[in-house]
Amino acid sequence: MRIAVDARPLSDPTSRDARYVAGMFGNLVSGLPEAEWILLSHKAISPDFAGLLTSGRVEIRIESSFVPQWPALWMQRSLPKMIQKAQADIFWGTTGLLPRQLKRKVPNLKAVLNVNDLAALTAPEQLSFTQRMELKYFQEESLKTADRVICLSQSFRDELLSVYPSLPESHLKVVYPGVNPPATRVSHPLDLPFFSEHFYLSVGTIEKRKNFKVLMEAYRQAKRENPYLYPLVIAGRKGRDIRDELEQLVNGAYRPEGIFYIEEPTDGQLTWLYESCRVAFFPSLHESFPLRVLETLMHGKPTVLSDLPIMREIHPHGRFASPGDVEAWKTFLLQMHGKDIPKQATFQAKRWQWEKRSEDLAKEFKAVHAGK
Repeated sequence: MRIAVDARPLSDPTSRDARYVAGMFGNLVSGLPEAEWILLSHKAISPDFAGLLTSGRVEIRIESSFVPQWPALWMQRSLPKMIQKAQADIFWGTTGLLPRQLKRKVPNLKAVLNVNDLAALTAPEQLSFTQRMELKYFQEESLKTADRVICLSQSFRDELLSVYPSLPESHLKVVYPGVNPPATRVSHPLDLPFFSEHFYLSVGTIEKRKNFKVLMEAYRQAKRENPYLYPLVIAGRKGRDIRDELEQLVNGAYRPEGIFYIEEPTDGQLTWLYESCRVAFFPSLHESFPLRVLETLMHGKPTVLSDLPIMREIHPHGRFASPGDVEAWKTFLLQMHGKDIPKQATFQAKRWQWEKRSEDLAKEFKAVHAGK
């Protein structure tokens, strides 16, 4: 079985799909000993993922023409030719899209497609014009072409079917992602002027759908009622187009009010934040799969979550607030201050290991190869 992979996420460690592809692929190589892997990309694989390439059954092929300067053009013009030259039995589309008319261009090919979100509908402001156009015109064809569509959660599978009701349900399979273990080298973020565990935490990309504006407003109102309220730390990388309050957050304008921002924390800094915070808050308007919530639960920290289907799916015993209900978030901020908080439900670490998740994905590759 020869499996060609759209390895573009591995060329950019900051891409939204990089962590998933790296976590899955690293275990799939050992979990599918009968498979040969051909990684196809428009530029070199990042040194961050060099450890994934040590197996003798992994080959890398990089397109070296001018086309890779435009990834969308590379996908449509170069990728089908590379798949055909690789003599692949299966193509694994890791970025939510397949080349147009792929089955016509590469006869007898099977396709497994990962679709992580419907960003063109739920967060278009975070996409470039080219990305929006790609998803608008090519996503439905990609979904119908794929022999297997891998969804990150049951909630997202339901959402996908509600948007594309003509998709064959038997082709849509839920394979949850895994979570990385805590960093072994922990470090305190230098931007924080305190070391105490008495602070609240929220982690995520600084963008509209993460709904930090509601959390910050709730925090301001709560602090007017309790001037000694714990500080709020928001950590994550900057999104594509941040304005108004989010821009001021990034620039540190709210530090005098007790709201601190940590830009792109390292794994060691994130581990310190998770281990040291009192409570974590996730007020998202929409999520396909909130890995940061899993990371918080792994550290045994209490969480307050947006009342979304995906949040209840992965943490049914959590504390929930409506995303837009400032009063509800304010109430939780006040309630969590200075009181003993009941412990979270035990985190089932083995269930969320990448090794376990890759076993589920390996089964789908085998089924597709067998024509099931």
